[in-house]
Amino acid sequence: MPNISPTPRVITNAYNDLMPYLRRYWTIKPTLSSSPGSLAKVTLYFTAVEYANLFTAASGTPYAFSNVSDLKVSKFPGGGSGTFDGPDNILNQNNRPGGEDIVAGGYAGTHPNWTAPVFVTFAPNGVDYEVSFTIDEFSTFYIHPTRFPYEVLPVELISFTGSNVGSKNRLNWVTASEKNTDKFIVEKSIDGVNWFYVGEKPAAGNSTVQLTYELFDDYPVVGDNLYKLKTIDLDGSISYSQIVNIKLESSSINGIVGAYPNPTSGEFTLVIASSTDINTTIFIYDVLGQIVKDVKVNLNQGVNKPSINLSSLANASYIVLFKDSKGIEHKYKIIKE
Repeated sequence: MPNISPTPRVITNAYNDLMPYLRRYWTIKPTLSSSPGSLAKVTLYFTAVEYANLFTAASGTPYAFSNVSDLKVSKFPGGGSGTFDGPDNILNQNNRPGGEDIVAGGYAGTHPNWTAPVFVTFAPNGVDYEVSFTIDEFSTFYIHPTRFPYEVLPVELISFTGSNVGSKNRLNWVTASEKNTDKFIVEKSIDGVNWFYVGEKPAAGNSTVQLTYELFDDYPVVGDNLYKLKTIDLDGSISYSQIVNIKLESSSINGIVGAYPNPTSGEFTLVIASSTDINTTIFIYDVLGQIVKDVKVNLNQGVNKPSINLSSLANASYIVLFKDSKGIEHKYKIIKE
């Protein structure tokens, strides 16, 4: 049955702001239990005045929209009486199910028989509105604008996986859709605390088809190789994937795995993988190619984490270089600021 209620003031995202909602919600409770997989077409109705109020509330905010077709429908379990938990966010860790955007096929293909909501003018008077969609679950429904096509992330990430391929680790990720995405950055950690840059791929920007990405880590280490995918949008918003661990029993890699913190205000840790025990020197070069600092180090076979202090140097970009046991040079960029 339809209900009238003030706009629910519940934060449903990680942006620390309040998403405006239509001042009406619908709770559907079937008298008879439906069999699993059975479908139902749902049509919701709302007035032109309610739409105008939502349009005004969203204007001048990140949720501003142009017309009724820009709106979304979300389904909240137990979301009646104008209240619902919403998913975990930066203010509250609710640990209870939040809203799910009604989209064709469901989020990440979880409901293959769902259809996308279609908003149209209410035919009998040509003024008010209605929205129709097909689902296989009932609950309480809310209408609202969003920053992106999906409430949770601007990128609908289907998977982020990794595997070892010989001397490298391969990271793969698949997106079902993208909206105003700028790029993807893969970050790595060997301790779960300190993270550093591995590489990046440009995003599609806007896409409604499934896309596959691949990036290699040339310096896997013995033990835990932890990775996470960082998504950066055109407006500067950032989101992260779950962590992937590629655990290796052995590695014959020589090279600079990473550095942290980077940028640094002075001291930083350089992570070096060495296939043998070796005494070597780490050189710091400025942008002119001149050596401005050198540090003698004793590297052991495996992972090494020497600390280097740049406090005496000016704020700038520098190149860190060392030679392995075969005389091969390995370089890494560090920024002091």
